Amino acid sequence: ATGLKKVEVFDDAAPARAKFATLAGRQVDIDLIAQELIPGDDTTQWVVNGYIDSRGHLSAIGSGRVLLGLHEPSLIGNAGIILTDPEGFLTDRAERIVREVG
Repeated sequence: ATGLKKVEVFDDAAPARAKFATLAGRQVDIDLIAQELIPGDDTTQWVVNGYIDSRGHLSAIGSGRVLLGLHEPSLIGNAGIILTDPEGFLTDRAERIVREVG
């Protein structure tokens, strides 16, 4: 589909619902994710990355705080520089979620 934005910010639920209805009405077949926008600079973001192998086992995981996000429109939400967290601040929680969800 053309003309779509990777990120679109809405101040409340009504315009977001209207956008979803418009996309559905145009039969735009894409997956959408809605999430809360947390205000602040790039350093307010944390990331967890992991790899699950072909047997379904979590074989690698790491986390860190974003120091610099990528601000090119197609890359919004991606981290350019991450300060890794050797203490695993988020990895234990993420691993538990992955195991519970399957």
